[in-house]
Amino acid sequence: MKKIFFVLICSAVLFTSISAMASTFCDGWEEGYKAGYCYKRDNCSEPLVPVCSAPSDGRNTYKDGYDIGFPAGLNAWRLLNAPPSNNPPQKSS
Repeated sequence: MKKIFFVLICSAVLFTSISAMASTFCDGWEEGYKAGYCYKRDNCSEPLVPVCSAPSDGRNTYKDGYDIGFPAGLNAWRLLNAPPSNNPPQKSS
């Protein structure tokens, strides 16, 4: 009975730690994405921010999330605001 209780407590602590790290990372991701999307743009409306993915490779801090979210937001703005191409699609042989 003590072993089961111990395993449950350890599982709860581990889950809480992982959730806290993801939350901090995701907070950074959200702020970085918004900052990248509106970088050097006056009167920019904040975008809808995609859900962040789970931190990987030990990158789990707010700063890590911000550093990953910023270029993602920058690229999203570029993709949404790229001038239309006048070249018709090429047929493949």
